[in-house]
Amino acid sequence: MVKVPQGATPVLIQVANTNAGDSAILVGDGNNTGRFRAAATLSSGQGFVVCNIPAPLYTYSVEDTIDVLISTASATTLGGALYLNVIFSMDVKVPNSF
Repeated sequence: MVKVPQGATPVLIQVANTNAGDSAILVGDGNNTGRFRAAATLSSGQGFVVCNIPAPLYTYSVEDTIDVLISTASATTLGGALYLNVIFSMDVKVPNSF
């Protein structure tokens, strides 16, 4: 899970694992569990999987989290690590200092 502040626009999302077997995942948020990746399969030794960024870009109007949901796993997938990298852009508003 990666915390996303209000006003953030994800531009790159990657998922990876170190599990020995395959696992099916969804990558999304509180409003849409498959917003960025639906029904993807992560395999051992696969490296990072790049998620889909919707067009037009999605900007969060409220604070949320980007989550990885594991929908299928086997006994061989247990014991590994799951990695989620999120890069987002924001419009920074600087208060008027005059």
